[in-house]
Amino acid sequence: MKKLIDLLTLKIKYIIFFYIAIQLVLIFTSELSYKSDSLYYYNLAEKCLEKNEFYPSNQNINDDYIVAPLYINIIYMLLSVYNSPVIISILNLIIILLQILFSTRFRVNYFQKIQHD
Repeated sequence: MKKLIDLLTLKIKYIIFFYIAIQLVLIFTSELSYKSDSLYYYNLAEKCLEKNEFYPSNQNINDDYIVAPLYINIIYMLLSVYNSPVIISILNLIIILLQILFSTRFRVNYFQKIQHD
């Protein structure tokens, strides 16, 4: 098991590159279909794009809930620049990569600090 962990940590750059390549192929070749919450957020962002207003707008005053305003406004801004659902998948990939970067930086800093103490 230790050999497998050592192999994976040594080859992490290759694994991340392979992950990015697979994700980009899937993003650009598969048909995107939103369901449940994703579909609801996408529809809200499209309605805001039609009205040219940020969420929550006047049309949402009587809604039962104001849901995820930051995320819907980010989707609204992305759709106003490049009106395709592909851009949302690219943003999600970038967010995942940032999470990987921050967690590896934290891990390296934390464990180096423990070793020196």
